[in-house]
Amino acid sequence: MSAPLIDAIIKAENTEQRQAAADALAAFAKSEGLVKSVAVIESLAPLLDNKKSIPHREGALLALGSLATSFGQAAEPFLIPQMPKVFELYSDKIVVVREAASKASKAIMALPTRYAVRLLLPVIFHAIKESKWQSKIGAMDILSGLTNSAPQQISAALSDIIPVVSEAMWDSKPEVRNQATKTTTDCFNVVGNPDLTSSIPYLVGCINRPEEAADCIHQLAATTFVTTVEEPTLAIMCPLLVRGLAERSPAIQRQTAVIVDNMCKLIENPAHAQQFLPKLLPGLDRMIEIAASPELRSVAERARATLVRVGGGEPGSKDQVVIVAYTVTTEEVLEVLKAKATFVKEDAFSASVLKYIASLCSTLIASRNFEKDAWVASVVPYLTVLGAEAEVTLLANDLNAFYVDFDTKNAFANKATEGIEEGELLCDCEFSLAYGGMILLNKTRLNLRRGQRYGLCGPNGAGKSTLMRAIAE
Repeated sequence: MSAPLIDAIIKAENTEQRQAAADALAAFAKSEGLVKSVAVIESLAPLLDNKKSIPHREGALLALGSLATSFGQAAEPFLIPQMPKVFELYSDKIVVVREAASKASKAIMALPTRYAVRLLLPVIFHAIKESKWQSKIGAMDILSGLTNSAPQQISAALSDIIPVVSEAMWDSKPEVRNQATKTTTDCFNVVGNPDLTSSIPYLVGCINRPEEAADCIHQLAATTFVTTVEEPTLAIMCPLLVRGLAERSPAIQRQTAVIVDNMCKLIENPAHAQQFLPKLLPGLDRMIEIAASPELRSVAERARATLVRVGGGEPGSKDQVVIVAYTVTTEEVLEVLKAKATFVKEDAFSASVLKYIASLCSTLIASRNFEKDAWVASVVPYLTVLGAEAEVTLLANDLNAFYVDFDTKNAFANKATEGIEEGELLCDCEFSLAYGGMILLNKTRLNLRRGQRYGLCGPNGAGKSTLMRAIAE
């Protein structure tokens, strides 16, 4: 039944008529239901590869865009696999095909929930690294769009994104370089660390203009870091810090080591620091080994000690903290999902949907996101085509509860036991303290009770007087 409608798309005389025919195909597919219409989506794939016919390529792209709009998220497991070919057609020689590719990609990539970002990135990365220059621009434009729709997820993935997009900033095509600069800036802006907001243009600029790295380090060395440092902040800072540690100027090396030391004092989660140890330790070790100035070696040693401490210990040593308590594969989630989704039949369509849902859930587990809303958003839109909404929602909540319990049993828990003192509570607060550019205390809890005596101990210059003035004020 769909073949005549596809023929009508191909035989249309112009883009306007072809779009109308594509909309008619999508309306027919919607009336038939997604289960029957997967074959329609699959039949469009060969048309995208037809290099000899413009109507075939343009028509297939317009049809994919219309189907995405018509079915919404439910069709995501079947449309996302078409994206590599869609990105490839951004570089088509024919203008109308390139425009149709842009339209189709934006319609398809608007479907996924923000929790699907990790699944989309490999498709985008492949287009940036392996495709022609127009496709690279299109893929990076999509990535920029994700910074608006899924800022937290993009922020969490910056350690993977930055190396890929940064490489594009050195492309031979100025158009690619300009888009890469814009996309990098968009990605950096989602970090949300107020200490770095004013420095983002400089951090971006020194990636494609290395000669500006020294000026950027000078500026950052004068910055007082007070906000907790997490993985996204380290991801955007790491390229500059690696470059600074490799500089010939002892002054730049020293400032870089001071920045590393100050930033690391604000890291609370060892997992955030641990993945950056292999990148930063070699530069610090080199300074400690060959620096002529004893003072420079001392600064580097202090920065190294702080970095290793917050990163869970010396890499490869017996004492290093194991950050990842457990891993759960997509296949393992799929088996649990199948066991719980008793209302789902065993067929090819259901298998594709369940596998896609399992992929989404495994990314949630990897990021330790067990919020109920996230799990409902990763299950319900795709399974309602196979079951009643109430039944599917119950499954999503059951799956979420299962992995919350799994995490509780398998994750390492660090519990601090605090002694309870007697006396009236005078102060129980959390605070941070800095003196100039030096971090003295970060998110430290102060608990004082009437009738107790407290001693404040520390070497000269540790900040005892500064702390007492802060308490007095």
